[in-house]
Amino acid sequence: MRSVDPCFAKSEALYRRISIDQVDGDRILASAVEMPACSFDRSKYSTRPESVIDRAKPEFNGIAKLMVGDMPAPVSVFGVPDKGPPASYEFYPEDLPEPDNEAHSEVRIRISGKPFRKRVNDRVAVAACEALAAPMRVHTPPT
Repeated sequence: MRSVDPCFAKSEALYRRISIDQVDGDRILASAVEMPACSFDRSKYSTRPESVIDRAKPEFNGIAKLMVGDMPAPVSVFGVPDKGPPASYEFYPEDLPEPDNEAHSEVRIRISGKPFRKRVNDRVAVAACEALAAPMRVHTPPT
């Protein structure tokens, strides 16, 4: 297995499998991603975008693409209504090669300047999913 490569070029594409229920025309819906971490394959370590397709999940036969340079700006979200200023959550790519998928990575969110946490409240997750889906594009339409 290759070692972790923390360097992502802005021109690098990230790919994710999608189903027909996760697109509206050429727009990727927020339901196509998860937060606080969403799996993608890095084009730098993938032989082809189609490698994200999993035969065990035939309904996920489309491919979405996100350019690293198009990652969303931070989102500001109130965690609890009327409880201080909103927290700003930044998006960042994390390289996470796996033994059976060396191209594996995640797009994650964290409170700006803080370490990643595996849980966020629902309000943050919804806002982050909407923000992450917006710059994504359909690479291969699902059927």
